[in-house]
Amino acid sequence: AFKVCQALEKLRNPAAPFLEQYTELVALGTVADIVPLQDENRALVKRGMKAMETTSLTGLRKLLEVCRCYRETITTEKIGFILAPRLNAVGRLEHAQLAVELLTTKDEEAAERMANNLNDENAVRQEISRQIFTEAEALLAKQDSIGPAIVLAGQWDSEAQKGWHPGVIGIVASRLVDKYYRPVILISISGEIAKGSCRSIPPLDLYDAIDACSADLVQFGGHSQAAGLTLESSKIEDFRKH
Repeated sequence: AFKVCQALEKLRNPAAPFLEQYTELVALGTVADIVPLQDENRALVKRGMKAMETTSLTGLRKLLEVCRCYRETITTEKIGFILAPRLNAVGRLEHAQLAVELLTTKDEEAAERMANNLNDENAVRQEISRQIFTEAEALLAKQDSIGPAIVLAGQWDSEAQKGWHPGVIGIVASRLVDKYYRPVILISISGEIAKGSCRSIPPLDLYDAIDACSADLVQFGGHSQAAGLTLESSKIEDFRKH
């Protein structure tokens, strides 16, 4: 997005220097998306982290204050483990619009309110993640052994907002991969339809593995290390076996 903005600025004003505003947002997005910090990415992130320490962006400044990072030395760890999860949590639980509004507002009071809301949403997301992880571990404990892949399912009640939230199961799947070094698929059941979030280990191309079981699925998509899928709840056991 930033490179498109630079290109458009050059078209509008060829004599102007390269657009260098908003590199703090570039750093935020680049680190949050876990892309390699090499070449231009590395240069932009380094510049952006420095800009973040004295940013004029009202919403980002308020988020830094809420996270107690304001006017501190910003590192990739702080972006990846403190800032990004708070921006991400609201999109997982409800709608990402609040994060967009925070990063674009110039209203100090509104920015502070939204930053606190994001912080609260992240705490809720963490608690939901813990509950799902505990329940997944309990399901694993009931199995005689852990096979070459972990496929677990739990109920999700969207009205009561209880159970295996489809926006959070991917985070839990990643934690289970880290612990057991197995590809993991967690499935959120809501009535007759279930949605799965899948994470893999480097030796296994997850997309190919799921494609081989596509007869069990309504739809799926992703890449070698992460994917998502939808299937009928009645097909979960067949899919698990396959």
